[in-house]
Amino acid sequence: MTSQSPPASNNPPATAAAAASSSSSSSSSSASSFLHSVSGNISAAWSHVKHHAETHLQQLGVVSHFPPAFPAPPPGLAPPATAPAVSPLSPAAAAAAPPLRPAASLGPLLRFGGIAAGGTLWTGSVLSIAPHGAPPPTLTLFDVAAGGAPSGHSVPATLLDTYAAWCFYRFDLTLRLDARARPVEYSVAGSAGGGGAQHPPRRYRFFVPAADEDSHVAFWSCNGFGSDAKDVDKKWNGIQPLWRDLLRRHAEAPFHVQIGGGDQVYSDGKHNIFDIPLVAAWLGTDDIADRPKVQWTAEHEKSIGDFYFLTYVHHFQEEEFAEALATIPYTFLCDDHDIMDGYGSYPEAIMNSPVMKNVGRLAYRFYLLFQQHTTFAEARGLFPAPAGFSYIKSLGPSTAVLAIDNRSGRTEHRVVPDICWMEIWKQLEIAAVESRGKLKHLLVIATVPVVYPRMKIADSVINSVASLSEMFRDMFRKVVPHNSSTAEVREGVLEGVGHSPFMHRILGSFGQPDLRDDLIDEWTHEYHLAERNKMVTEFQSFSKKHNVRITFISGDVHLCAIGRFRSTGDIPDENGKEVEHDHRAMYQLVSSAIGNNPPPSMIVQYLHTNPRILDSKTTGITDTVEEMFETFKSDVNGKSLKESRLLPRRNWSSISYSTADRSLELVLHVEDVDKKDRDAVLYKRRVPSLKPMP
Repeated sequence: MTSQSPPASNNPPATAAAAASSSSSSSSSSASSFLHSVSGNISAAWSHVKHHAETHLQQLGVVSHFPPAFPAPPPGLAPPATAPAVSPLSPAAAAAAPPLRPAASLGPLLRFGGIAAGGTLWTGSVLSIAPHGAPPPTLTLFDVAAGGAPSGHSVPATLLDTYAAWCFYRFDLTLRLDARARPVEYSVAGSAGGGGAQHPPRRYRFFVPAADEDSHVAFWSCNGFGSDAKDVDKKWNGIQPLWRDLLRRHAEAPFHVQIGGGDQVYSDGKHNIFDIPLVAAWLGTDDIADRPKVQWTAEHEKSIGDFYFLTYVHHFQEEEFAEALATIPYTFLCDDHDIMDGYGSYPEAIMNSPVMKNVGRLAYRFYLLFQQHTTFAEARGLFPAPAGFSYIKSLGPSTAVLAIDNRSGRTEHRVVPDICWMEIWKQLEIAAVESRGKLKHLLVIATVPVVYPRMKIADSVINSVASLSEMFRDMFRKVVPHNSSTAEVREGVLEGVGHSPFMHRILGSFGQPDLRDDLIDEWTHEYHLAERNKMVTEFQSFSKKHNVRITFISGDVHLCAIGRFRSTGDIPDENGKEVEHDHRAMYQLVSSAIGNNPPPSMIVQYLHTNPRILDSKTTGITDTVEEMFETFKSDVNGKSLKESRLLPRRNWSSISYSTADRSLELVLHVEDVDKKDRDAVLYKRRVPSLKPMP
């Protein structure tokens, strides 16, 4: 989340559109052609697809889950637009963006659903898109043990949704687990990327664990670059280096699941939502106080809907990442960049404005489709839909993962609504009871770290600047008259947008310092610390009751670290044995970013000014301290490090369960200094299981 929102254009809508048009001549003609093909009228496309499907679905054996043309939103997100006919996105405006990969080559996308039926069944799904009017795609499973022969059945397709000229199909997979781990192969014919008559569909291979085996897990986050990252291909070789590393490790010891801890896509990166003319116009209102008055229109619906659809289509085809999406079953959780930088942490008036609420609704529509293989209306496996989108999944006999949706209901002063917390604790209790004492480790996806150094000085300064900025704007409105002679001055002061690099850091795009939303996002911010501590206390009670070790897995901060909570007292040993009976001992893995660039060294130095161990008074939790391990006493090149708790290098992680001592092994895979194709350097930490008190 360290990227900054770009300065908004101060052009009025007509001027912004003209500027976009003037830049179109140098853009990719293929991108323009494709964008034009998907920018037809939504209502007309919907009617055509629905009529075609209703005529032929039954004979094709496809299960229909037709949503309305505009999906019903959850509470807190805006209602669908009710404007008249939807206008197509201007091909000239679309062509001004960087070239986009076509939808015709997307997929397949393989999602992990969980291990069910007492550990005997593996569940998941494959998402594929196909042009409307074409027959639904077909998925065939192959028996690798039998020499790759077809398994004897095809998996039926479920039509989930449509967008413009494309249909979203889901194939539900249920596989019986055997005494041994095994590979599974599948192919998808008739999909966007499935091949044709001259090119038979490719077979993709993934792996499922044995019935008595816990899944081998890969964890990563922040899979892209923000708008402030420059020359990323030259400086960082894009996002590919660590994806190549992850796939090499997968070839050596297959991963059964990959967990994405937020920011799977960057909606404010190379393809930037703030560059959409209507969004730029919204940010360019003469007075920031007028933004909540800007109404949502059919043009907003179409242009922003197209943006999210095409962003996913493009990003999910990033070379090695696309390979991983098709061959390592994924389970993801949304964070701010999947929507826009800082979503949820802006002032209430902005978050409740028609434009922001509808942006959130559209972002979640495509998040649910591409990342969860579901819709608002179905929300399969997510709770407490429609108020939130958390989930719990079994990873095997002894491990499970809980994903806490800490974005859809977020406000400046709240991370998760109370109704969602109630359902999270209810579902967690059900999962523990159903495991019949076998559950030993719970991975908790909290996209932002729960154990992390404090930034009180920065918080204080940033909040003071934000308060002074708002106070000055209020005074200016009262003192300076609104007439033609003062219009330009008023606009410069009141629009709340910093246009120069320096002023953008002071004003951002929402009348507050650009870093304020990043700081407010933190669990350790003063606005959220009480909620964090209540959550931790609940986990302590759950852990003590069920003898389950909690490990938080987080991203967001673009560096790596390992820490933990534990009971108070002087404990010299950091190997885990000293906390085997301590239900307050909960570990924190911070693994970020697999793609984005690390923060400046001065930020890491500032974070190291915190004590290594924060006492119970600082933590605010009874009899509980938090600490960061000195994991990085040497850098990836062997050089000794003075600041050894946080390492600002790109990274990803692997997590494995040991049947010998019921521990977890956390392994950070940290990029080497050349940022190319060398194997990542490994840093390990053992997490002991929780043993009952003697």
